[in-house]
Amino acid sequence: MDRPVRHERLRFYLAGALAILFGLFCHRCLASVVEHLGIATWIHFDHPVTQPILLGEVGTPSQRWSTVTLTDDFTDTNVFLTILSAVLAYYFARVCYRLDVATVVNRRARWLLGGWVVGTAVMIAISQGLGVVARCLPWLVSSYWVAGWVGLVVWAGSANLFATAWGKVMRWRGVPEAGRD
Repeated sequence: MDRPVRHERLRFYLAGALAILFGLFCHRCLASVVEHLGIATWIHFDHPVTQPILLGEVGTPSQRWSTVTLTDDFTDTNVFLTILSAVLAYYFARVCYRLDVATVVNRRARWLLGGWVVGTAVMIAISQGLGVVARCLPWLVSSYWVAGWVGLVVWAGSANLFATAWGKVMRWRGVPEAGRD
């Protein structure tokens, strides 16, 4: 028997607010764990660094190159941890809204969350590997465009391969497909 929906809008906003706080907490905890493993999530420069950026819409007269001066910057690892924190915050918001952990965190959801955690670790490892390649082959990353495209192709290909493999493992372990649990 379904419970009557009471104060649905209040529960929605409260779940959203709690999810934001939980996401920030998660990100800080995950970043702390990763930093204790020796992987940087934030880089502080000893002196300001200039970096070229493209401003304006591509192919229009307003397109132009400019430079920005940075004193610190985030790493790819920080991006991956932010995405993982957002996924965890999404599930937390669903639990807060529905007030039922078992319904939200069913077998399929546990496998998907596990995939996100393992996938994030794999993507961080690949990011670290790309950093090693960049240090060993500086000519490969001498151009921002080449480095960007190489990184994008490697990350996109790796993410696709991992998602396909994780899906096959889920099917092999008998995890129900979406909407069938």
